[in-house]
Amino acid sequence: ATRDPSDARAEKLLKCERLVLDAGGNVVRLAGLYTRERGAHKIWVANKKSPSSPDGLINLLHYRDAARLAVTAARCQDGGNVFLGVDDKPVSRSDIVKIAQQKVPEMYDPSTEVLFSGASQPFELSRVFSNKMTRETLKWEPQHRSFEDGITLKSTEPL
Repeated sequence: ATRDPSDARAEKLLKCERLVLDAGGNVVRLAGLYTRERGAHKIWVANKKSPSSPDGLINLLHYRDAARLAVTAARCQDGGNVFLGVDDKPVSRSDIVKIAQQKVPEMYDPSTEVLFSGASQPFELSRVFSNKMTRETLKWEPQHRSFEDGITLKSTEPL
């Protein structure tokens, strides 16, 4: 997603992207990255709280799918593209926690409650990214179609 260019960090990222595009390269933007062991779900459960809203939608992508996308984009002969890496199913913050607790209870205790204290913002409730152009151009699809699918994969499992 395009960030607000007034944000200093976003401004730096956009300048870097522009340099890559001007040099004929491709840019890959990645949605919320996660593995079974890493991601926002781990932080939220460990802290038992978040200042964010519970129902804001998060677009996600498993680290392995992100790696596959980056390699595929690097091999693309057509430069000047901005590719977006996202799976097929955005999930609310509260559902991310519930799914992690259901699918991996040995790591994320189902009895742990996470308090999301933020108020919902209208843009968060409809934040659903499409990466149709990425998929069509690169003939790429995520192997893990959803957080629910990808969260169960152990990092020690072969690629």
